[in-house]
Amino acid sequence: MTINSSKLTNERDIRDFISKGGTVPGDHDADQDEAKKVQLRLYPVTISDIDAAREKRKKGKKLSRHAWILAAIEEKLVRDG
Repeated sequence: MTINSSKLTNERDIRDFISKGGTVPGDHDADQDEAKKVQLRLYPVTISDIDAAREKRKKGKKLSRHAWILAAIEEKLVRDG
């Protein structure tokens, strides 16, 4: 029995291609749900102002600095439409 080398190469190429994986239509939408890392540089006085605003909240309801900044960004986006 002889092996057709061109068929074997094609099968290998196909297996290699499949094993690489990839995306299907619609998968790019899932990327929009994943948080992206960004670097934010703030002046020390701004951080102090944020922390002071966080302290004014009722006890037990204090947001982390990160959560406070996210809430501020969301409020600005809603306000600006």
